[in-house]
Amino acid sequence: ANGAVANSAWLPHFYLMLRERFQIQVNPLITRTNIQVLSAQIDFFVNDHLMISAGRFYSPLGFYPEKLHTSWVTKTPDTPLLFQQIYPFLLSFNGIQFRGGRYIGNWPVKLEYSGIATNGMSLDLDETPTEFDFANFNPVRTTFREVNNDKGYGGRLGLSFPTLGVIIGASALANGAYEPTGQEDLTFIDFDANFHRGNWDVRFEYARVDQQTPFGPIDRQGYYLQAAYRNYQSVHPFWGKLEGVARYDWVDFDGIDLATTGLDFGTRERIPIDRERYTAGLNYYFYPTLILKLAYEFNNEREFIELDDDGFLAQLTLGF
Repeated sequence: ANGAVANSAWLPHFYLMLRERFQIQVNPLITRTNIQVLSAQIDFFVNDHLMISAGRFYSPLGFYPEKLHTSWVTKTPDTPLLFQQIYPFLLSFNGIQFRGGRYIGNWPVKLEYSGIATNGMSLDLDETPTEFDFANFNPVRTTFREVNNDKGYGGRLGLSFPTLGVIIGASALANGAYEPTGQEDLTFIDFDANFHRGNWDVRFEYARVDQQTPFGPIDRQGYYLQAAYRNYQSVHPFWGKLEGVARYDWVDFDGIDLATTGLDFGTRERIPIDRERYTAGLNYYFYPTLILKLAYEFNNEREFIELDDDGFLAQLTLGF
């Protein structure tokens, strides 16, 4: 088992290996007021190139949500804007997944592949829906309860170049109908590019969601570009543990009229408004998994609304 403590939350990971062919893993997110099951799955290792999982698992779509979400891996105290209203952060699915990878012939290139068949994302509405219900994307991430008989199918294909430190990939999800009437569909695409070699760590990811609603289509898109530098070869211990980070975020929405939806301005970061963000950060690694992160964010809303939400963030995270 291992876990992490960050922002007054505990994320333990429990693993149990059975006869070297089966593995059970459970990952709850525990806070002072809530327990959320992020994964609870059983994995069957078919061979060196294929694993089949059943249960609740992290979404394999994209790169950041599955591989970089852990607090001692992320480079900033918060997540990119992309994963707040374009593609939900810490998204998990209930269903079946296959995944694996293998080198292509004798080339130093590895093909990564994954596929899922799941209940998909759902919007559970007990009352007559309003434009607010569809504009606020966070409730759509519900995957525990299936509100109709439609399913979601998707996956990711990637290419890894280990000698270069480069990974690129493309993901897609055909979610089908996501609300009780079964009339409105949801589709998702994602492209990621990653470079991690030597002192440099560079990440890019773009995602787009085409969402049908009774009030007209909503198109969401965004991307982030992040670069981090740490001088591992520094002869001075202090400078070798210091890391600089810079990130640019961009999100754009079509089909949402804030004057009509009446969104709650108390959740500033979650308001679906065209926005740019510039983040400058500094991290200090006491140990590989004990990190102090400091960052300042500059936000620029590209519409008539000014949220005045620039600010300083700090986080101390511990993984064990």
